[in-house]
Amino acid sequence: MWWRYSIDMLNREATADEALAPTVPVAAPPADLLPRTDHAIEVQVSIHDSSRFQWQLVLPIPRSGRVRYQVEAEFEIPSNALSGRSPWDLMQGFTRLDGDTGTSALDGSLNALRQKAVSLARMLERARQGFVRHCQEAIAHAGEESHDAHRDLMIWLDAALRSVSASRAQLALTSPDDSTELSRERSLADEFISVRLLEFLAESQQFLKTALDEPVSIGEELRKSLEFADERLTAALETELAYRQAHRFVSADPSFPDTLEKYVERAGRLKQRFQEVLALDREVYPLDDRVQQWVTMFSALIAGMLFFGAQLVLRRWSIGSQLSSGLAALVLLAGFAYALRDRLKDIGSAWIRGKVYRFHAQRIVLCRLSSKKDVVVRAREWCNESTTGRPDPLNPESGASRRVTVVHHLHRGKLIANSDMIASGAVRIRHLFRYDLSPLFPRLHDPVKRVPVLDPATRRASFVDAPRRYQLPIHVRATMLDSRTEVQANLVVDKLGIQRLEMTSP
Repeated sequence: MWWRYSIDMLNREATADEALAPTVPVAAPPADLLPRTDHAIEVQVSIHDSSRFQWQLVLPIPRSGRVRYQVEAEFEIPSNALSGRSPWDLMQGFTRLDGDTGTSALDGSLNALRQKAVSLARMLERARQGFVRHCQEAIAHAGEESHDAHRDLMIWLDAALRSVSASRAQLALTSPDDSTELSRERSLADEFISVRLLEFLAESQQFLKTALDEPVSIGEELRKSLEFADERLTAALETELAYRQAHRFVSADPSFPDTLEKYVERAGRLKQRFQEVLALDREVYPLDDRVQQWVTMFSALIAGMLFFGAQLVLRRWSIGSQLSSGLAALVLLAGFAYALRDRLKDIGSAWIRGKVYRFHAQRIVLCRLSSKKDVVVRAREWCNESTTGRPDPLNPESGASRRVTVVHHLHRGKLIANSDMIASGAVRIRHLFRYDLSPLFPRLHDPVKRVPVLDPATRRASFVDAPRRYQLPIHVRATMLDSRTEVQANLVVDKLGIQRLEMTSP
């Protein structure tokens, strides 16, 4: 069986490592490699692509009743670069179960199989973060005798590789009772796991390469530990590539650009297919349409009342010799009433929208496990832009200011306990919000600016191209029951798009 081939390869690899590695006691897997079970909320800010950034809110699912929560985000945009579009046109919202879900054993269903594969992908992501974090800690504490860098790094690698072997044996092991559809799904799950494992190995190795290439002195012992971890990653990477070739998975060959394109497309489809099991049906109801319908009906009612009242007033006047003049006045008042209807509609719509938006919401969001299930999230949302002045950072005490536009997004909701969601093994729910900055970039200055510098060789002035960047402050706050957390960051952008995200202290 192919899964035995994978386990045998990993065992041989581990045996070779033990012969080369220093003797260390076998340690248990890190606690944060496992899914979180606490009830704390989590807020994250990250870059999605070159034009969009995102903030995420992870909440524990209540076992009974309803729990209120709120997430609020504010970020600044240069006022002279506004595109005039509504902030709702640039916003995207998603709600899904967190990746750490799934039953303890497979029950033969496709959803359970997908949940297991997604849970493994989340574990590999946590393993990558933990490995990088321990590398950074090892470099920061280089030279301290109490710090065992080799043990800490091997804990993450061993735990990740063993988890992949065990999960593959469970997910891809075929049975004579499996249907054709389930057998095909097992093959896709195997390929999806392979893609995520390659990402874990490659990103971890890339970080090690950067750390080893830095000119900072890290000590001979630590360097040997990092080099050994790099060799372990290289062996695991070669094993996985051979495994992919043996099972004829799509591989990325830099010598053939078409294979790179096929690999990216295949990996994207696999990710979308398996993460689909976590997505909730999200229904969004903008209140503009409903308010507009009520205002239109109310304005037509007022116009009809005016027309009917004019008929009663002019009824007697329009009898006898004054018939023609009364009829003319009646027609004039009727035309005036219907002309006034549109004006009443605009005034009423603006007044009612202002009251409704202020005290109720701009949009209503409902989330369900499926279109036929009960609501598990009910929320209200607002998103507004306001132009304000900020003190000049060069001399704040001088009274000078600069104009900025602040985008404010507010999401208030309730988490509603659901027996089906709890039975699925889900413990946390994730809200994801994305904002598109692409209309901003064409209005910014060129990404480079010529700067005069002194040439030390010729002692004459010369010009160099310096990057011209803009910093957009981001502040995200979230509350749920007695828990409160916030994140602050600066998004660094230029005319070419988003360059990086710098976290700051709240």
